[in-house]
Amino acid sequence: MREGCPNCEDVLHLQGSQDAIEECTSQVFEGLITLADPSKSWVARWQRLDGYVKGVYAVKVTGTVSHSYLGGLINSFLLRP
Repeated sequence: MREGCPNCEDVLHLQGSQDAIEECTSQVFEGLITLADPSKSWVARWQRLDGYVKGVYAVKVTGTVSHSYLGGLINSFLLRP
């Protein structure tokens, strides 16, 4: 992840900030979902990813997010507490 996440750039503003990218990503995850066409995928609808860009997503991520990013993620529904 050199450029951040295209799904959460509006909230986290990670692009161009290697420190922010490292602070908001985790290498500890379980399972993968690959979305080739999120608008037509039943898996994307079931996982509430149908508005996301195509790509590979973790099913479950383990890690902590700093308080400076936490509020924005919850308010934008990108993080489910």
